[in-house]
Amino acid sequence: MRLLHAMSMRLKSFEENAMPQYAILSHTWGEDEVSFQDIHGPDAASKSGYKKIRYVCEHALEAGLQYAWIDTCCIDKKSSAELSEAINSMFRWYHKAIYCYAYLADVPDGTDVHTETSAFATSRWFTRGWTLQELLAPTDLMFFSTDGLYLGSKRELGKEISEITTIGEEYLHGEAPLSQASIAKRMSWASCRTTTRIEDLAYCLLGIFDINMPLLYGEGGKAFIRLQEEIMRNSDDQSLFAWGFRDVRLLSANSLLDSADPFGPFAKEPGAFKDSGHIIPDELEPPTAAFTMSTNKGLQMKIRVDLLLSRFSSPIAILACRPEEKFLWLIGIPIRFYSEDSFMRLGSSTYCLLRRDEAVDTPYRSLRFLTNQNHLRPLPVGPQEINVCLLIRKIPRHFSSGGLSIWDVEPRDVWDPEHRIISLPKGDERHVVLRLWRRQGEGYAIVLEYALTPDDYYRIHRRWEYCVLQETCEQPRSYDFYSRSKRTGPSCNLILSREVTIKERKDLANQPGVSFQIIDIEMAEDAEKIVDEPSYYGGKSGISQSVTEMAISPPYRAEDPFSGLLLMN
Repeated sequence: MRLLHAMSMRLKSFEENAMPQYAILSHTWGEDEVSFQDIHGPDAASKSGYKKIRYVCEHALEAGLQYAWIDTCCIDKKSSAELSEAINSMFRWYHKAIYCYAYLADVPDGTDVHTETSAFATSRWFTRGWTLQELLAPTDLMFFSTDGLYLGSKRELGKEISEITTIGEEYLHGEAPLSQASIAKRMSWASCRTTTRIEDLAYCLLGIFDINMPLLYGEGGKAFIRLQEEIMRNSDDQSLFAWGFRDVRLLSANSLLDSADPFGPFAKEPGAFKDSGHIIPDELEPPTAAFTMSTNKGLQMKIRVDLLLSRFSSPIAILACRPEEKFLWLIGIPIRFYSEDSFMRLGSSTYCLLRRDEAVDTPYRSLRFLTNQNHLRPLPVGPQEINVCLLIRKIPRHFSSGGLSIWDVEPRDVWDPEHRIISLPKGDERHVVLRLWRRQGEGYAIVLEYALTPDDYYRIHRRWEYCVLQETCEQPRSYDFYSRSKRTGPSCNLILSREVTIKERKDLANQPGVSFQIIDIEMAEDAEKIVDEPSYYGGKSGISQSVTEMAISPPYRAEDPFSGLLLMN
């Protein structure tokens, strides 16, 4: 390790176990920095970057220190071996420094550092990848303006820095070790930061995860994948897989219109963890065996997969982690199976919440989380010939009690939540159950019964089944349906319109000329009211039937039933 003598401005090499006390500089690089080759040359003092070198040496001398470390001139970046050693050691070097001086070139003198819109709060220093470890590693960090005037210390400005960076003060001040923060939380700290080189998005995080790995400039985004693989080898924290932007949609794995691409276990960039800073390992989950990587075939792991969560439209892999503020919920990711014991993540942008009691009886399975498709095809999901396609075009949004939302549709394999389409294969005689939910805490279950017409085509039968949905503590996912003739309260009228054929639509490019029947769900104040509008259906009367709503007790009233559920309006 080289240090710069603060008085003579000459570099001197030391073994790390014999280093003198030193100060260290934190800054963002500019256009005209003083390099290792420049520092002893005659033109060093004429470069714009020399000013901050002079500042840090002056402050070091005032503090009684003889040496300083500055990354621009203390590393010979033409030596790949030296650069690799420096990057792998940098977090430790910043931590061992007696003082760290952060030079903020874009913060003028006299800046009010306590306001949210100040030059301090919006400084480029808080947006760069390398300065994250330079914020966390030093014990004593002090900030200076563009002219070298003191702005405050990390301790003095802890509240403001925490609000700027979303990093808890306990981690800023070293009161809690970084290892105590979940992997997802630490990744989220870097989610909005940038680096000049793509590879540095991974390399700047080595010290934060206490990881060492060789540097391969030119590998691009593979560096971040390698970082996650190294983290996985040293930790069983499954929040590593809890990345993705929260989304209200969950594409169907068994839909004709499925456009979700498969993904492996690892995110492509830190930005994927932007919404994952609140995810922590679940304390009640039993310890699992360490992850093992099987060459390029995937990640072998023990994980729970639930195939029966009816409100989701694909199998859910249940991770051993939860939201920090929600003890009763767990994190899940939608998946698609490629064999009986291998799967991939379905889409890159979603993770979901599920209630803990929904997962408590789900056994662990030894499965392989594929890192790429390896030219595999998904398992077949059933007949491809479709005889019934129902488009739920309309559901009440402005009903006096808050409107309705579709919670789930059973059986799940016929439901495409993104497009609100029910696709029933030929010969499938199962009834379809629509579960609707109202924010006031009531729900409705509608059973659609099909009958085969003389032209060998399934149509919705004219007779509707009234039903009551029951959920018990003993069997929270068991549904019993009963006929009910007594009508009370407002009715939920299902209006079946004339059949239409969609021929020109990009989503149906591989299924041209698919016939749809359109369903409009409306609320009526009178339970006995039969909706019959001949003009709406081109003069045909009697085509619609009424369906009585059935009030049901919402499960788990203690929390908002919509919190964490993927509802399609």
